[in-house]
Amino acid sequence: MRPAARRWLIVAALFVVTYGTATPLAAYGVFLPVLADAFGWSRGAIASAPDEVAAHMNYAQHLLRLGRFDEGWKEYEWRWRLPEMAAWAPRFDRPAWDGCGLAGRTVLVYAEQGFGDALQFVRYVPLIEKRG
Repeated sequence: MRPAARRWLIVAALFVVTYGTATPLAAYGVFLPVLADAFGWSRGAIASAPDEVAAHMNYAQHLLRLGRFDEGWKEYEWRWRLPEMAAWAPRFDRPAWDGCGLAGRTVLVYAEQGFGDALQFVRYVPLIEKRG
């Protein structure tokens, strides 16, 4: 067995009890962010299991922590593939706002992850309103 594969198996074994089978490969990067290579581990998890939702979610969290918002929010869209989030996926007959000008337009702001987040981010609604 190659050393890299052995490392992945060790990491997976450490997290398998909590996170299931494929998820541990990505979880390493989130729970040990002080390691210089944690970001690389998340990318490695995606390379090893490109369809693993948790790997993309952890990578998104790394990108957002680093302030790489364009990439991070794009990766964060993978959350809708999580079984616990699928029921909350937006199902609107209008497109999502793409950041373009808002003059004369209406924006629907909705909470997707609980009241705490809603209360935290409702403060940005006036900023959205000023843009239009």
